Amino acid sequence: MKFYLFIRYFCCMNYPQILAISQHFALQGNILSIVPFGAGHINDTFLVTTSLQKYIIQRINHEVFKKPAEVMANIATVCRHQKQHLAALNQSSDRQILEVIAAKQSEETAEKLFIQDDRHNFWRAYLFVPDTVTFDVVSNADQAFQAGKGFGKFQRLLADLSPSLLHDTIPNFHNLSWRYEQLENAIQNSLEDTLKAAKAEIDFALQHKNIATELANYLQDGSLPQRVTHNDTKINNVLMDVATGEAVCVIDLDTVMAGTLIYDFGDLMRTSLSLSAEDETNLDKVQIRMEIFEKLVEGYLSEAKFFITEKEKSLLVFGGKMITLIMGVRFLTDYLSGNIYYKIKHPNHNIDRCRTQFRLVAEIEKAEEKMNKFLL
Repeated sequence: MKFYLFIRYFCCMNYPQILAISQHFALQGNILSIVPFGAGHINDTFLVTTSLQKYIIQRINHEVFKKPAEVMANIATVCRHQKQHLAALNQSSDRQILEVIAAKQSEETAEKLFIQDDRHNFWRAYLFVPDTVTFDVVSNADQAFQAGKGFGKFQRLLADLSPSLLHDTIPNFHNLSWRYEQLENAIQNSLEDTLKAAKAEIDFALQHKNIATELANYLQDGSLPQRVTHNDTKINNVLMDVATGEAVCVIDLDTVMAGTLIYDFGDLMRTSLSLSAEDETNLDKVQIRMEIFEKLVEGYLSEAKFFITEKEKSLLVFGGKMITLIMGVRFLTDYLSGNIYYKIKHPNHNIDRCRTQFRLVAEIEKAEEKMNKFLL
């Protein structure tokens, strides 16, 4: 994440450049305004208003997504399949599915889903989804239900799409065994004082290493099916209707690839159960809100019940524990490596983040039996 701030500053300060980029896409109407949009940390996003419509123009961060063409191919495949599924159900895809706007082209060329500018940046365009809002924090039970339902429906529409048709946009993204290899390498190469400061966290991580082999066994014996998954299921990746509060559309599809349902429900648990900040230093504030968990489950299963297997259902809580452990291991690895990946505000920022994640793992373990009973 080293030079994102520079790129973001550069993009926001060059209106003529964004105007020129926008004109490469098949937008309807005359462009009236272009403003920075959203608070994403990876891609640079702009809202383009024309005399007829609103659009999202976005720079794909190719430092994170090394093969933007494959990212866009995945998105096109997923959106097309969802539209076909909705059509079979006699439902409109309006507002429910992201609509990619193709670049302008001659009749002889194939559809182009992105352009590359003279600075080798990759750009794409979407139709803006109107009358929606996003939330960064799950504040109440209704929001939890809708977040669960939104991601459940997303997966329901893709349940019969073969994961083999998608590219790995970030290889090993949720590969816990690989994350442990990185951690153990960082331990071997870390400074002695750093190791001492993180001893309790290193011990906790190594004591939970069996979770990685447990998941690998489920995948190897076929009891846990591979599916198309979103892999970044924060509540702010679900657009909610302004008037009704209902889930409308799942967005931010850059990480859509082959995975398991426990990844997606697990990350939804990780990012929703506690109100504590990611870098909370008072670990007593890291507490599970059972009513939020129950509504996540109810919303998710209201859609997932049409395709989920009993094995997948039995591992949903395990997924919350596993994904939270992955994030803790990642923060710990970065701390031991000298804070080279995540942006930090102070030298202990990553170890603070790690401790918060590991405390949440411990809290999930305390409530695991009760959570699993609720799933019965």
